Amino acid sequence: MTDTIETSRLLLRRPMPQDAEKIAGMIGNWEVIRWLGRPPYPYTIDDAVQYIQDAANRPWDFIIEAHDVVGAVGITDHLGYWLGKPHWGKGYATEATSALLDAYFAGTEAEDVVSGYLAGNRASSNTLRKLGFVETGRSTILCQPRREEVEHIDMRLTRMDWTNARAA
Repeated sequence: MTDTIETSRLLLRRPMPQDAEKIAGMIGNWEVIRWLGRPPYPYTIDDAVQYIQDAANRPWDFIIEAHDVVGAVGITDHLGYWLGKPHWGKGYATEATSALLDAYFAGTEAEDVVSGYLAGNRASSNTLRKLGFVETGRSTILCQPRREEVEHIDMRLTRMDWTNARAA
């Protein structure tokens, strides 16, 4: 485990109390949060403070910075990530998740990572497929922001597939 991960454009670092306002402002945007299953909506600064406090016990949760906070990425029971809307389309999600996966597989003995996306989220589908995740099925989850059951495309990436793709 590490406290920071650097890429050519990004810094992944542990969440800090001073991030709360920026986190709440970005993830609280409906166009962002509607694609996430777990966060409450509306998302408040208190929710961001709670996320930051909880992240202290989750060693693989990181804020994504590109000169400023642009989103978050983490691995708990699954790989999850989000970016503030002004930062979409710049390749940050792929770059951040790729760096996190490198560190995670190097720092753990995990044989795989699961992830997925809500049906209709083409950007997340593209990101996960670029990383080598493969669909393992479909399920229905409660999307907290939408307050409804939605289709979730379940995906998985094995250590072997990640290692082989990185070596190619």
